[in-house]
Amino acid sequence: MVNLMRLIVMMMLSLQAMAETNTVVIGLPVVEDRKSSPLDKFVASSRTPVIKQNKVASLVRKQHGNSRILNIVLTERAGLPVYKVKTLSNDGVLKHVYVDGRSGEVFD
Repeated sequence: MVNLMRLIVMMMLSLQAMAETNTVVIGLPVVEDRKSSPLDKFVASSRTPVIKQNKVASLVRKQHGNSRILNIVLTERAGLPVYKVKTLSNDGVLKHVYVDGRSGEVFD
């Protein structure tokens, strides 16, 4: 019974210490809750597209002038924003063209 009481007291002291140091228990082990860092802000900003959808349409029309744009969807590749543009040529060929959401580079 004494060992059980000792265990309960130790657990309560551990919980109190975790609450004071702003840590979160996720199963085992204890993982500290961290604040956002400048790196987190950089990563988030690198995922945000710089160019807008209407500019993407304009860039694709310049390279694929004989094609009709059917759809533009913002996706992510390797953590970077990429627009996936579905085009239909005058010959009836359906094609996907990709546009870098940061630089505007068009690639097939």
